Amino acid sequence: MVRHAPRDEEAEFFGGPRGPQAVPGTDHVKLLIGDAVAADKTVEVRLDPSVSVPANALGTQLEYALKARDMESAGNQVLKDLDSVKEQLTASEKLLKENSKTVAEAIAQDIKQVDKVSAELGRPPEVARLAEGPHLMEKVSSLFQSLDGVDAAPTAAQIEYFGEIVAEYRQKMNEAATFLSKTVPQWNAELQKAGAPVIVLGKPVEVPKV
Repeated sequence: MVRHAPRDEEAEFFGGPRGPQAVPGTDHVKLLIGDAVAADKTVEVRLDPSVSVPANALGTQLEYALKARDMESAGNQVLKDLDSVKEQLTASEKLLKENSKTVAEAIAQDIKQVDKVSAELGRPPEVARLAEGPHLMEKVSSLFQSLDGVDAAPTAAQIEYFGEIVAEYRQKMNEAATFLSKTVPQWNAELQKAGAPVIVLGKPVEVPKV
């Protein structure tokens, strides 16, 4: 997935963000504004009368769509964390360029490492879509849209492809998570020695168990 807000033409062509469709039945819905509950109601979800599909098929569709959604959410959060690391390293590099060129050069190499890990997950903003094949998060996003785009259970081909993507996803997400949890603290130790601000990250992202 490209790490930028959708352009006008992208939003118009592909539509806005969406999530897995609820299966027919009774659901409990809450509308939150901040931490406050603005509305709390029970709603009935009905299937379009023109659609004829078994309930268990929609249940299977929802199961796979939720898995793909969780994969996409976690992957995008890791990409945001990597972008934040790069931004903070870039600021430190500029700060140290005049007084500690050796450390600044080391930071420039660290930034290249961040770029490499990021590119394993998502397409860098400067790389055109047609210049390379789809990156991992583009595959996950495309799979989610194909699963959620019809009123039917996933096909055998989709389930097989899902398994292929899951294997790649686990590998690359675990590599990225390890990079953030082990490499960033090592860099922080060096930044502290150089008198530069340390890298601040939020809560570690939990890789979905899919």
